[in-house]
Amino acid sequence: MSTGYAIDHDSSRTGRWLRQRRLRAALWIAVIEAVLAAFTHDISRVTIIVLAAIFVPIYFIWGRDQGDTIRQLSWIAAASQALAVVAAVLAIFVDRGDLRSRCAVLDLHRAPLD
Repeated sequence: MSTGYAIDHDSSRTGRWLRQRRLRAALWIAVIEAVLAAFTHDISRVTIIVLAAIFVPIYFIWGRDQGDTIRQLSWIAAASQALAVVAAVLAIFVDRGDLRSRCAVLDLHRAPLD
């Protein structure tokens, strides 16, 4: 009788370990990147978008066809950058909303009628 799990034919021990933890790793990388972008000037939102424009296509074009470990690492890189872009875009909308509320308080959003 079999009580274990089925192991993928093309998997490695490291690849299986990464696959079990890849979503958590991608989320943590995205959170750290978003915090660094928010509080430092070394990483900007543009940098995050450029990194996503590099890593996401690398995964879809090259990473999916590689061995298990490289496939999992490229997935983590692409997913973390995609999530970081979502955080950067949300931050842009939050900043714009914050700017609108400041303008409303100062009454700067209305153009003079003269």
